[in-house]
Amino acid sequence: MSMNRSQAEKFKDIHLNHKYNLIHMLPSTEVPALSGFYLKSFYNGTKRYRLRLPESIVEPDSKFCGNCGAVRIPLFNTDMSITESNNEATSESTRTLQYTCLHCKNQAQVAPVRVQKQTPVNVKQSVGAKEEEQKQDKVNKKTSSARERAKKRKKSTLSDMLSQKNEEKKSKSFSLSLESMIQND
Repeated sequence: MSMNRSQAEKFKDIHLNHKYNLIHMLPSTEVPALSGFYLKSFYNGTKRYRLRLPESIVEPDSKFCGNCGAVRIPLFNTDMSITESNNEATSESTRTLQYTCLHCKNQAQVAPVRVQKQTPVNVKQSVGAKEEEQKQDKVNKKTSSARERAKKRKKSTLSDMLSQKNEEKKSKSFSLSLESMIQND
């Protein structure tokens, strides 16, 4: 029995979702040896269907352990620590997040982040104040434009148009003043 295009697409989605969900369910089964097998099966399925995965999933040692293939779950199957190294010449320190897989004891590090040390307090405060002002300006611009868009949407609804039309009819029919009644008699 052959499948039409929509059935094939639906099967592909169900198939890959099932494999991806199995990868995430494995840590609770206490069988970490299967993690690598299911991860490889998932990657093979995406290759078969010619799907491009985000770097966060494909890159080794980011979402999955690069050695055993287990999903990284902090404090469950992964220990996390921050290591800091100081460079006295440039007065910078480098912080690195280090993962340690509790199943295979593999250690991996996330790209280091450089942190500037010993910035003068006055400069730091003035830079922080300018950044705050810029953030507030952006927020105010976004909220004002969002408010304007919301008002326009409300004005363009069918019920609002009908109510405006009814108000116009009422104002025309009741526009007679007391003076016009006296003049007609």
